[in-house]
Amino acid sequence: MSRQNMSRRSMLRSMAAVGAGSVVAGAVAACSPEAPAAPAAGTAAPAAGATGGEDIRVVGIFPVSGFIAADGKEMRNGVVMAVDEINELGGLLGRKLKYIEVDDVDSNAEQITTAFQRAVDVEKADVIFSGYHLASGPEFDIVAKSGTLYYNVNTQEAWTDRYKKDPNKYWSIFQNDPNDTWYGGSFAL
Repeated sequence: MSRQNMSRRSMLRSMAAVGAGSVVAGAVAACSPEAPAAPAAGTAAPAAGATGGEDIRVVGIFPVSGFIAADGKEMRNGVVMAVDEINELGGLLGRKLKYIEVDDVDSNAEQITTAFQRAVDVEKADVIFSGYHLASGPEFDIVAKSGTLYYNVNTQEAWTDRYKKDPNKYWSIFQNDPNDTWYGGSFAL
C-alpha cells in the first residue's frame, strides 16, 4: 500500500464533503415521515425551522477572533464552502441553507456555553457545526436538551464515553473523526 500525502486544501475539501453529506443525511432523517416519532425522554424534537419551507439554519460555532483564530477560520471555511455548494445545487429538500456564525473566541468553557446557548435559544439552529474546543463538555448537554443536530470534530475520549453511557440522550450528536487515543498512541509523553 502506498502512502499519499494530503494537502490542506484536499483535507478541507474532504471535510466539507463529509460535512455536507452529514447535513443532508441528518436533515433528511429529521424531516422524513419515517423518522422516529419522538426523541428520547428529556430531549426536544428537531427544531421547527427544518420544516415548512423556511431556510435551514446552519450555525457554525468556531473560535474566529481569539488566540486560535487561525484554526477557527479554517474550520469555518470548510462549513461555509459546503453550505455554498449545497445552495448552488438548489439547497436541501428545496430549501436554502442559511449560515449563521457564532464566535466562541478562545473556546473556553464559559465561551462555549454562551455560544451554544445562543445557537439554540437565539439563532434557533436546525444544525450546529463546530471544530475542536479547548474546553469541552458543556455543549453536549445544551445540544442534547434542545434536540438540535450537532456535528463536531471533538476528539476527546471522554465525549464518546459519555455517549456510550446514554446514547438515547445524545442521539442528535455526531462526532466526525476518531478519538484522541487513535492519534497519539506512539508519541512519548
